[in-house]
Amino acid sequence: MTTLADRISTKDITRNKRGLSGKEKGMLAFRYVILTFLVFFAVAPIYIMVVNSFKGITGVSQSAAWSIPTKLDFKAWGPVWDNLKGSMGRTLFFVLQSSIISAIIGSINGFVFSKWRFRGSTIIFTTFLFGMFIPYQAIMIPLTQFNNAVGLTGSIYVLVFAHVVYGIPICTLIFRNYYAGIPTEIIEAARVDGAGMVKIFRTIILPLSAPAFVVVLIWQFTSA
Repeated sequence: MTTLADRISTKDITRNKRGLSGKEKGMLAFRYVILTFLVFFAVAPIYIMVVNSFKGITGVSQSAAWSIPTKLDFKAWGPVWDNLKGSMGRTLFFVLQSSIISAIIGSINGFVFSKWRFRGSTIIFTTFLFGMFIPYQAIMIPLTQFNNAVGLTGSIYVLVFAHVVYGIPICTLIFRNYYAGIPTEIIEAARVDGAGMVKIFRTIILPLSAPAFVVVLIWQFTSA
C-alpha cells in the first residue's frame, strides 16, 4: 500500500525526468522577472548612495546620480561622519542595550512558560501576547507621565525602557515556542539529579538557545 508521501515523491521524480512544460517554464520566467524588478528597486537606492559618496562634495548632481565616478573622492565622508557619529553612537547605545535586555527577559519568560509551568501560567502568557497588539499611540501619554514621575525625562533610557517593554511579548513568544521543542525528559532528568530551576536554565537551556537569541536580537535590532 503506497502512502501519500510515496505518491508525491513519485510524481516529483516523474516531473523532473520529463522536464518542465511550456506553461511551467513561462511561470518560472515570470517569477524571475518579478524578482529581478524587486531586487532592482531594493538595491537602487543603496547603489546611488554609495556611488555618489565617492564623487566628492561638488561632484554630486541629479543628472549624474547613476553614473560611476571617474575618480574616487572621499572629501564628503568627513563632514557626513562628523554630523552622524553622535547620532549613530546614541542609536547603537540604545539599540544594543534594549535588544539584549529584552532578549534576556524573553528567554527567562519563555523557559518558565514552556518548561516550568504553574497554575495560571496560560492566562499570564496570554496577557503577555496581548501586549503585542497594543498600538504605541495608545500608551504615549501614560508612558510620558510615568517617565516624568520616575525622573527619566530627557534621558535615552526612556527609549530603552519603552523598547524593552514592547519587545518582551514577542521575545517571550519566540523563546517559548523554541523551548517547547526541547524534550521535557532532559529537564526531568536534571531535576532528578538535584538541579534547580536556575541551574537547569543556566547549564542546559542557555547553551541550546543560540538560534533563538539570534532571531530575537535581529528582530529587536531591526524594529528599534
